[in-house]
Amino acid sequence: MVLLNNTLSLPLGILLIFMVNEVDYLSRTPLLRLPSFWVVMTLSGFLGLAISFTSMWFLHQTGATTYSLVGSLNKIPLSIAGILLFHVPTSLENSASILFG
Repeated sequence: MVLLNNTLSLPLGILLIFMVNEVDYLSRTPLLRLPSFWVVMTLSGFLGLAISFTSMWFLHQTGATTYSLVGSLNKIPLSIAGILLFHVPTSLENSASILFG
């Protein structure tokens, strides 16, 4: 699934790279010369791969309905955590939308 999505987005990404002149910017940035940057990027890629594998394993072990239900239910605690961590002023609309979710 991830491979298909990335393959389908590759032509648009390449087009945007040349339209915005990203190649020139990347050739001048000193960040790409730091070894720590490459270590962090590599670990980030492996973490994304691990998340994809665990999602597919969970889908294989349970089923599409359970996977979808868990995916939609995880937004409730994330919304509450976001309100608490970022000190968002709550209103009736905020609370009602979280309760409805």
